[in-house]
Amino acid sequence: TTKVFDLRSASNNTFSENDFSIYPNPATDILNITINENLILEKVTFYNTLGQVVKVENYRTVNISNLSPGVYFVEVYTNIGKAVKKLIVK
Repeated sequence: TTKVFDLRSASNNTFSENDFSIYPNPATDILNITINENLILEKVTFYNTLGQVVKVENYRTVNISNLSPGVYFVEVYTNIGKAVKKLIVK
């Protein structure tokens, strides 16, 4: 037999993609990140489609002009967890 477990429910991660936004999307030079009140931004990690880390920041406004055009995943870490959104860079 095969058992499937949802590890997300076992964690204390109450932060979800609904708790933050990224704009503009698509973007070219600057990406803005907003998170819900009372949350503390700890880190923002950018991944390419191969899962490689291409950029790490600690700010809500990020210069992305050095990223090549394409699709990226933006993982936002806060004091209560992490969540991911897709970003398109022109």
